[in-house]
Formats: sequence, structure tokens, C-alpha cells
Amino acid sequence: MPVILDLLLSILIGVGFFYVGKFFVVIFSFSNVIKYISNPIYQYPIIGIAFFLLILFPLFLLGIFNNSFFTLTSYLIVAIGTIGFFTRINYFYNFIHINKKKIIKFSLFKILIGILLLLYLLISLSPATSADSLSYHLSVAKFIYKNGIFPTDEMDFHGKLSGIGEFLNAFAISIKAEQFTSFINFLGLAAILAIISKFSEDEKIGTENKYFLMLLVLSCPSLIFLISSSKPQFYYLSLVIFSYSFIIILNKIIKQKKYIITIFILVNVLLTVAVNAKINFILSFFIINLIFLYYSLKHLNQKKFFWILFFFFLSIIFGLLPFVIWKSINYQHPFFHFFINPLPLNIPIYDNFFHFLKNYQSEKFPLILLLPLEVGDFTQIIGFGCLILYFLIKNKFRNKNFFILIILLFIFTLYFFGQKSSRFYLEIFFFTILLLAQLIKNIEKHKFFIVFKYLIILQTFMVILSLAWGVINIFPGSFNSYLKDKILMNYADGYSLIKWTNSVLPENSKIIVGHRSVTFFNVNFINPEPLGYMAYNSIHKNYYLNKIKDQKPEFILFYGSKPTFNYGVFNFKNCITKLFTNKENVGFLATRNPLISKRVNYNGYIYYFDSSRLPGCVKPN
Repeated sequence: MPVILDLLLSILIGVGFFYVGKFFVVIFSFSNVIKYISNPIYQYPIIGIAFFLLILFPLFLLGIFNNSFFTLTSYLIVAIGTIGFFTRINYFYNFIHINKKKIIKFSLFKILIGILLLLYLLISLSPATSADSLSYHLSVAKFIYKNGIFPTDEMDFHGKLSGIGEFLNAFAISIKAEQFTSFINFLGLAAILAIISKFSEDEKIGTENKYFLMLLVLSCPSLIFLISSSKPQFYYLSLVIFSYSFIIILNKIIKQKKYIITIFILVNVLLTVAVNAKINFILSFFIINLIFLYYSLKHLNQKKFFWILFFFFLSIIFGLLPFVIWKSINYQHPFFHFFINPLPLNIPIYDNFFHFLKNYQSEKFPLILLLPLEVGDFTQIIGFGCLILYFLIKNKFRNKNFFILIILLFIFTLYFFGQKSSRFYLEIFFFTILLLAQLIKNIEKHKFFIVFKYLIILQTFMVILSLAWGVINIFPGSFNSYLKDKILMNYADGYSLIKWTNSVLPENSKIIVGHRSVTFFNVNFINPEPLGYMAYNSIHKNYYLNKIKDQKPEFILFYGSKPTFNYGVFNFKNCITKLFTNKENVGFLATRNPLISKRVNYNGYIYYFDSSRLPGCVKPN
């Protein structure tokens, strides 16, 4: 199948979910509710995907889906998208015709936003090359598609972080619409910008200020990494921002008392889906729900409060419990542990892996939120937008103390119990942008705010340059197989090594390999990931070496300037019998960051492996 068809299918799945979302909005009469925070059409895709996942994910956990179900369902959504597009093509034409004067009316912020949106769209439709995407987000999706279940192999540490996002990715993988796994992030971005637009119009802050608030989102360097990745975070982040936006206007809504229960149900549908994708969203889940419960108890009658409370417990029972119970059964660990940690910490060495994740970039925190401390950190920061918090603390706006309390509660809770990476603070960052809409008119002429604007414009140009480089070098891979292969060779780490490995190994063979980009493997592989998180004298060493032995691998792969026979501090030299094959300059450390890319070639070595010698043949490095 031509590679460009994969691109078209990815777009059509997105269009299909637009109509799925519209269906649910109409059926449940959500339109009037959504109008409080956004034009509903921009929320259709994210709502469509959320309801699709809410319905199918609990059924998937029962193990009743096979690969045919994934394929047929995906083609059905494509068909919905195709029919919807061609039946509404006149609507799109008329929309552009009616708004053409607004579209061609230029301003600096508008031009920058247009350029950024185009670049984000193209980068989201590019082939997957990020390390995390190639490690477990796509490999787990491939496993789900082939087997109809989550992988439960204890050797696969990163795979235990997977959730509803990889389940969604499996549908795209089933028809080779790989780009959809990142295109959904662009759909989430459009939904967030639509919310900012509505808040700006409600506050009557003017066009330029509205565009500046949008630019605060689009100029955030972390988006370069997230929008171009198959990582299930940014789309699910948009569901959380959708929910936070109702908190800001809750006083206004609850006085009307008309839609509060409907809003609460919709918000919890989106939040439970987000939590099933990444457990860190559970912090926002409880913050938002507790605020709803507090306001409901204070302002609603007893009957309506009872229904709010009922739907809250319902969202936990049917939205959150199925996945944690599935984990509890499969990993024999109490289910309540999985409400705060996605890993089965009862299995040896998983606690070491957890501490590694929790402390990742902690030595750079909190400066990593604002500035890149190393050349490769630019796409890991939030940037100058962090300074919004200063303006919120310094100036008055509606319910200031309450909202500042929410922000500080989020920051300090995440600091003590969560990860230190900047991307985990994005939901509260976008929340501060929505709050800034309330006071931007009052501070737009302040000297420091003017300086702040120039800093954001400077950051915007840096983001544009980074995105442009990515689009020029990676997006062409979506057009044909030759360009895709060439781009993966240059920017997807491990692609050439694993492509060679696939080509030389006998069919149905099994190999030990310590490379992250396992999604490229067409042969059976064992990743000795646990060995990287333990010392040689660990009491759990033989636990995992015997697990390797049980799988009876026939080959083992090493790569470098010369064979070192090591995985972590474990040397496998005495476990091999002879060289199967090797290739010089088979690959190099590929990266998407041109500032840290140094092409140093390495060789590949595949040896015959005698698993019967385990665990005694493994020696310290």
C-alpha cells in the first residue's frame, strides 16, 4: 500500500471521529453546554474519540477483540470520515468564503499563529521518529492489534506504562495509519485554542490580546515534542483543559442550575479517559471533581447534589476501576495501588524503575520549566510562559485566591509525588493562560508585560525554526516508501540496525536485544530491560535471567565500535557459542535534534546464544 495512502487514512480517521463526536453531542444534547467554553465544532473530534474509548476500552479488557475487529472498526471510521467530508465539502467552502476577509486580514500575531498551526499540522502528520514512540507507544499498540490484549511480560518495564492511548493507537496501526497516533495531538491543540478564543471573546479583550493568548500555547517548546509524538499525552491533556475551563466559569453556570449535571457527566467522561491514558491526570481528576462537589453542595438542592455525587462514584466505578482491576488480576497486586502508580511494584526491581521515572530531570528542576539547561533540552521546557504566574499573583481578577490555591495545590502535589518533567505541568500552565484572559486588558500596557510579550515573540521564532527543521526533514517521509525509509534511517534511532537484524535472522527465531526502538522488529525479541535497573549482586538477578532462559532465545545482538557483550553491568560473553553474522557501520545514534546530532557509526554483531547456560554464564562487567 502506498505510504501516502497511510497519510490520507490518518486524516480520514480524524474526520471520522469529528462526526462520531458530533453524533454524541447531538444525542446527549451537549451543544448548549459546550457553547459556554467553545464553538462545539472544534470539540467534536476530541469528544468523539473520548466516547469511543469510554465504550470500547472496558470491553477490550475482557479480551474479546481480535485483529479483525480493530481493522474493520478503523475502516468504518474512515468510511464515516470520507462520507462526511464529501457531503459537507460545500460547508467548508462556504465557511472559508464567509470568513475570507478575516482570514486575509494580517497582523504579526495572526501571521505567527498561522505559520505555527501549519507547522504543527505537518509535524503531526509526519512518520514517527521519537524514541518513546518507537519504544513502547507503537510496539504495545502493535501487540494489542495482533493479540487483542495488553502485554503482561514482566521483562517489559516501559510497557507497563501503557494504557488507553496505546489501545487507541492499535486501531490506527491495524490499517497502517500510523500518523493518526500523532495527528490526534493536533486535534487536541485545535480544541484548546478554540477554548482560549471563546474565553477571550467573553472577556472582550480584543483581537490582538486573543491572538497573544493563543501564541502563549503555540510558542511552548514542549509542544514540538508532544505534537510530533505517538505518546498519549497531549490529546488527553486537551480533555483535562476542557474540564478545567468549566471550573473557571463554574460560578456563572451554577447560578443558572440548568446544565450543571450534564456538564459534570461530560467532564467526567473526558477525565476518566485521560486518567486511563496517563495516571498523572488523576490529580486534576480529583481537583476538578472536588470543586464540583463543593459548589454543588453549597448551591444546589439536596436532590441535585445527590445526582452529582452519584455520577462521581459512577465515573470511578465504570471509568477508572476496570483498568485497575485488570492490572490487579494480572499482576496480583492490590487494585488501589494502581490509582496512584501504573507500575506493579510487587514485582522485583519495578521500584527501581519507578524511582528512575520519578527523579528523571529532577536535578534540573525547577529551572527546566523556564530555560533549557542543555542544548537538547529546548523541547522539554514550558518556556517564558511560566511568568504568567507572576502576573496572576501580582494583579487582581475574579476568584483570585481560589484559583491561586488550585495552582499551588497542583504544583506542590506534583512536585512531591509526581515527575519533574515540564510536560507534566502543562495542564496547569494552560489553566493559567485561561485565567490571564481575565486581566490582560488591565496589564497590557505595563512595562514588564510588554517585555514579557517580546520574550514570547522571541521564543515563538525559535519554535518556528525548530518546527520548520522538523517538517522539512521528516514530513516528506509521509509521501512515499523511499523517502520514509531514508528519513527513518537518518532520524529514527535503531531503524537501520533493526532493519538489518530482521533481514538476516531466520523466520520465527528469537533474539535478545537491548535497543529501545523495538517497534521495528519483525522477529520475536526479548528486551533485558530489568538488567539496566539493578546491580550485579542484586538478589533478584537470577529471577530475570531465568525468565530469559524460559523463553529460549537463540540469538543475542550487540552493537558498538566493537562487541562488548554487556547489558548494563551484566556480561553475556560466556553464554554465546559463536558469531552468527556481523555488519560494519550498520547504524549510528540517530536523533531528531540537529544541535546534538553527531554521526558516529557503530557495528552490529549477532551471536548464537545458548540459553541452557543461564543464569551461571552471566558474569559482572
